[in-house]
Amino acid sequence: MYSGLRKKLSAPRITHPSYFVGLLLRGCSLPHPNFGHVVLAKPSPILFYPISSHEASATLHGDCLHATSP
Repeated sequence: MYSGLRKKLSAPRITHPSYFVGLLLRGCSLPHPNFGHVVLAKPSPILFYPISSHEASATLHGDCLHATSP
């Protein structure tokens, strides 16, 4: 549980229907410096944004790691 109050007010079972995963990409650069980039991928979009001149961060929705192709 996240807090004692929430534990008293709700059922004890916690479910996490989704989550986000972050990746640190070293030694890379993005096509347009100082701008974020969204890749409309299946099954979920991926967000890339620069954090330094040679590093970028990628954030993706966790459900896409368990998705199956149709």
